[in-house]
Amino acid sequence: MHYAGFWRRFGALSIDCLIILIVGSPFWLAGLYCLIQGWPALYMAPSTLFLLGYYVLVPVRLGATPGKWLFKTRITLADGAPLSARAAFLRYLPWWLLSIASTVPVSWMVWQGAWLPQPEQGILVNLVMMAGLKHDSAWQKGYELVLVFWVLASALVFWRNRQKRTLHDLLAGTVVQRRGLPEAAPS
Repeated sequence: MHYAGFWRRFGALSIDCLIILIVGSPFWLAGLYCLIQGWPALYMAPSTLFLLGYYVLVPVRLGATPGKWLFKTRITLADGAPLSARAAFLRYLPWWLLSIASTVPVSWMVWQGAWLPQPEQGILVNLVMMAGLKHDSAWQKGYELVLVFWVLASALVFWRNRQKRTLHDLLAGTVVQRRGLPEAAPS
């Protein structure tokens, strides 16, 4: 197997982030609308559904996210078998949990009445008001610490193994391979 290196994976991630930013914006705005209407429990539902489709359904169906496909890579199980739905979900799960954790302070402020959305003001005004909220809680600091730890640990794991696997690859039992190269002869 030919494993995808850092720059190929980084390029694919960059493309995926750009696509998510553009295509996923309506889903994020729908979540913001739910928050503004006073339904904080539904805040993450639209974007979560979109991202589950993007990071679970698309790779199971096509073997890669659009970014990975453009960079000629594919996600497989460690033994080279096609990606399963379970493995794709496990691969995405840490990022999903981190994204949920990042929204807790805003949702908590809405529930506690510390910030009351103003539906009549429109989405843009509420977005500016939400951006001005102070997120200096112990929760936010703990979240940032966990996020930094996860990213650094993933990088360390990636650079320390021959299969170029990250923590989410190890959790899911997956590898990212280069596509279109002849298989190496067994030694």
